[in-house]
Amino acid sequence: MTISLRRRGWVLEPKFHFGYRERGLCWSSSSLPLADYVAYWAERIKKARAVPREDWTLELDRLITDGVFAASDRAQFDADFTNTQRPHASPPGDRARPLLDGSRRGPGRLSGRVSRSALAGA
Repeated sequence: MTISLRRRGWVLEPKFHFGYRERGLCWSSSSLPLADYVAYWAERIKKARAVPREDWTLELDRLITDGVFAASDRAQFDADFTNTQRPHASPPGDRARPLLDGSRRGPGRLSGRVSRSALAGA
């Protein structure tokens, strides 16, 4: 699927984020190639749950080791979560979201939602 989208001019890249109450926070670049990133989440997405505050250090360390979260973005995680009263951080859900905001959509850019099943053929 990703090769087909790339041939049509789409820009695809792995972009992990944590969220809180439907809001995406702490975006981070992954060092994994797109196909590996998709495979990583295809195996884990059904079990993905909000991470309670007491597990944040372990979870971030695991995501960094796995190449999903950039160690250089830990300070942003602290600003968005650790240094707040938020009780949990949620990993991505079972949908891929646009890579760019609506003001920058155009030919060759991902717009709208792409279901996880559409990415399964990656």
